[in-house]
Amino acid sequence: MTSATASTIYPLANPKGVFFLCELCNKPATLICTKCRVTFYCNELHQTADFVGIHERICELLIPIRTKKLAPIPFMPILEEVEYRKQMKQKQQQELLTITRNVAHRLMFEGKSETAMPAALQTLHLTIDLYGVSSVQLVKPFLILAEAALGLGRYDQAEGYLSQAEWTIMKTPDCPLSLRHKLCRIFGLLYFNKGDTLRARRFLAEDIYLASKEYGTDSINTAGGYYNLAKCFQKESKMLVADSLFVKVTDLWCKFLTVLVEDKLHGPIDTVTDTPYVETQKIEVPKLCLNEAETAEAFLVLNTIYDLRVAMQQTFAIPQIALCLAMLHFVTGNLKKAIEFGRMSVMGITGDHVTETQRMAKEFMQSFLHLRRQSQWKTMEDYVDISSLGTSLEDMKDDELNFAEFYK
Repeated sequence: MTSATASTIYPLANPKGVFFLCELCNKPATLICTKCRVTFYCNELHQTADFVGIHERICELLIPIRTKKLAPIPFMPILEEVEYRKQMKQKQQQELLTITRNVAHRLMFEGKSETAMPAALQTLHLTIDLYGVSSVQLVKPFLILAEAALGLGRYDQAEGYLSQAEWTIMKTPDCPLSLRHKLCRIFGLLYFNKGDTLRARRFLAEDIYLASKEYGTDSINTAGGYYNLAKCFQKESKMLVADSLFVKVTDLWCKFLTVLVEDKLHGPIDTVTDTPYVETQKIEVPKLCLNEAETAEAFLVLNTIYDLRVAMQQTFAIPQIALCLAMLHFVTGNLKKAIEFGRMSVMGITGDHVTETQRMAKEFMQSFLHLRRQSQWKTMEDYVDISSLGTSLEDMKDDELNFAEFYK
């Protein structure tokens, strides 16, 4: 990480009518970022907080958005140039908004709510610039700010943001379900943190219902509601209900990660045309992926469930959650961890008695190691004992797996 650098500015030396305000608190600024020179702060504390939270990531991206005087584009009429610059600025703001929103979510899933605040505020500012102060799009940054405030224990502040989000939704009759279910989820988290699990369960049940209508019952967007509802029942010591919901969450993530693993193993495919003498064309398979916020959520949810299974010595449930973590580490590039959790998922295989989860885990490990051999990675023995898979290294070398048939 590079260090934050700033130089001093003097408000009285500004041109008449020009005021520079702090990025975090809107007070008169006395510091300017020396790299982008379009971002200002009232003190070093706010500069450091913003730099660590989001500014290091977007410093140079802010320059074209906040620079007012740009060189003219040669050979382009003025009106066309104005429209072109407007469209380019909106596109840059949209890209920046996606970055700040994902960073804020990722930091909150990692338990860094204080660090997430600058990214959440930046998301609010960008949304206002893009859509105005009355748009339903403001619901998203309000919910992010509310969640960050919850993580810091500032419940009154969180309620304030939630009230603004709720009022915006009430003014929009055709508000999408994707926003309404998130509002219910954050309200549920608010009451959960306050200790009112009954009201929390009501909001989370509504969250699951709305998310299921919007994304379907098997979506990972719905899994978050089940996970939080399970935490409520766990807090009430209703472990049978909580456990059934944790199983549901694990099933949803297992299905989703299976698709990601298939996509990663497939790679590009060859398509031959019916016309003779026409060269074979290679068509790229569309890639599925997790963004950084979804990745952080997956690690939080799955590691929490895994730790619970281990703590309660639920050996019957460990293989499936270990398989989920193995696939998650695989799609995020941590191959050593993928092998480690993969080995856990195949433990207990004896003879012909193999559960569906163990069968899936065994196939995943075999295909993963087969892919490593094809890619000329390190020798398999560096990471895993092949005998634990119930097959020999020589057998695996002769086994040409059909990746397209995995997990069907």
